[in-house]
Parts: sequence; C-alpha cells; structure tokens
Amino acid sequence: MIKRRTWVSPASLHRILRLGLMILCVVSLVPALALGRRGRGEHREKDKGPKKFQRALTLTDVAPQLDSLAGTRSDPFEKEQVYFGEVGMPAYDEVCMHAAVAYGSLKVAQTMLADAQENLVKYAKDHVARGEAKRQLQELKQETQVAEMAPPPGTESGPAPAEASTASPAGEPAAEPEWTPEEAAYVIKEAKRQKGQFTRDEITYFATMSVNLAVAGYVLGKGVQSEVELGRQIPDLIGSAREDFRGPDALKIPFVLQNLNQARKHLQALPGEGKRTAIDLAKYAAIVKELHEETKDLTPVD
Repeated sequence: MIKRRTWVSPASLHRILRLGLMILCVVSLVPALALGRRGRGEHREKDKGPKKFQRALTLTDVAPQLDSLAGTRSDPFEKEQVYFGEVGMPAYDEVCMHAAVAYGSLKVAQTMLADAQENLVKYAKDHVARGEAKRQLQELKQETQVAEMAPPPGTESGPAPAEASTASPAGEPAAEPEWTPEEAAYVIKEAKRQKGQFTRDEITYFATMSVNLAVAGYVLGKGVQSEVELGRQIPDLIGSAREDFRGPDALKIPFVLQNLNQARKHLQALPGEGKRTAIDLAKYAAIVKELHEETKDLTPVD
C-alpha cells in the first residue's frame, strides 16, 4: 500500500509560523504585564516626588523671613509637597515658580493659622488649670483658718448653713472646657487683667507668632494679587510652546504643557480659599498681636 505524502504550501507554512510566534509572544507577555500592573499599584502611593523638569517648593522660596523664625511646630509642606516646573526657559519657569509660590503662601498661611488657633486654646486651658489650682489652695487655707478659730465642742450656737457644692460627682473629673480660639483669647486676656502668671513659652510664642502671622498675611496677599496676571500669561505660553521649543528642545514640550497646567491648578485655589484664609489670618494676627502687647513686659514664672 502506497502512503500519500501531505504537502504544505509555502504560504500555509508562513501563516502557521506567524501564528506560532504570536502565541509565544502572548504567553511571554502575560506574566510581565501582570507583574507591572501589580508593581504600579504597590508604588502608586509612594511615588509622590517631582516629575521630570520639576523642583520642590521650599519655605525659603515662599517667605525667606519665616525660614529663620521660630513659632510654628508644623511643616507647611509636610502633608502636601508643592512642585513647580523648570525647563530652562525663564519666561516659562518664572510663571510656574510664581504660581507655586502663590499657592505655597496659602499653605503656609493655613498652617500658621491652625497653629495659632490650637495654641490659643491650649494656653487658655493652662490658665484655667493654674487658676483652679490657686483657688483650691486658697480654699484649703481658709478651711484651715476656720478650723483653728472654731469654738470648743458643745458651744456652737447652731448648725452652719450648707453651701452649694460646685464640684463634680465623686470619682468624675470636671469636664474640660471647649472654646473657640476667640473665646480662648478672651480667657487669656482676662487672666492678664486678674494678675495671672504667664510662662516664658507663652510670652515668647505671642511675640514670635505675631511677627509670623503678619509676614504670612503679607505673602498671602501678594499671592492672591498675582493670581490674575499669572492666569493671563499661562494660555499665551501654552500657545507659543511649539514655537519656543524647537529642535532637540521640542522633546520638552509635553513637560512644558504639564507644568503650565499644574501652575493653572495652583492659581485656581487662590480666589476663593486664599481670600477666606487671608481674612481669618488678619483676624488672628490682630488677636495674637494684642496678647503680645499685653504680655511683653511681664516677668515669666519660669
């Protein structure tokens, strides 16, 4: 019996080989794609650094006067680092930097505002605690004097009237007062009028923070005012980027557009949030300045 040979045409053989290569490529790429996707998911939160042609904003960029002053225990850029673009062309770099400085001034102002609010309440509670301790000591002395002056047993003329107790039930601590920063400032000023004692930390804080809040208000005001002019320049720069970056520099165009859009986002926060923060900042700057004026000549207790 004669067996027939099966002939495969060159075209069919080419299709079979091409199909085999495609299957091999797919099988090889699937694990790599899965690994890459997992890696991106794991590092998405960690990769928050500057992108290409960007630099991180510093406190010195925003307000050099604040870099050497104490008073705030918080880093304005700890929760949200601000970045701006640098591509080597001054017209573009200056707009991106000024927009970042304006936005950074908002972050600095908000940090100092929160710090001032927190410390006003803290110091007010400290004064109430010191006043309460002093009152309890005076009551103890009075009770001792009354006991020493009491008549001998059996000679009392009658029972003494009972006084209303203001103490908390036995075993329950008195509730800690909850104040707004404005109420806390009033408590501190009342302590001063009643000859309350102030610590060195309090006196120093009022002196330093009154300067810091004033400087923060000044730089925030400049940032809010610059928003309109900077906002006008960004569309023009976006439109001229392809003309300004030619030859090898044309590779920078995607980064230029990215940086300008980022600058636009920085500026968008200033009209609403920036103006509200500026109003609150001016109010607390006046409060802290008044406390500084009232306490600057006092002798600290420690």
